[in-house]
Amino acid sequence: MERLSAEESQRFDEIVSAFRNHDFSRLDEFFNLFDRNRSGTIDASEIQDIMEHVIDEPIPDNEAEIIIQGLDHNHNGVIDLNEFMKYIERQFS
Repeated sequence: MERLSAEESQRFDEIVSAFRNHDFSRLDEFFNLFDRNRSGTIDASEIQDIMEHVIDEPIPDNEAEIIIQGLDHNHNGVIDLNEFMKYIERQFS
């Protein structure tokens, strides 16, 4: 798993703070922090990378898959930008 760099960690925290203030202007940038391989989607291993940053401990593969299943509306096994945006806006609105 690839840890966030110090710069990425700072950006992550800044963006989450903006979301709490209902400022979603940096959603694309936030998605790109999750999309570590720049594929245009987020897979289970990328969820694990970010969750390790958020909770400061690894999460099991099956938990990452459960997260993917909950957000993956078209059932292709990954989260695209549209699915991600809908989730973030629901969580912080």
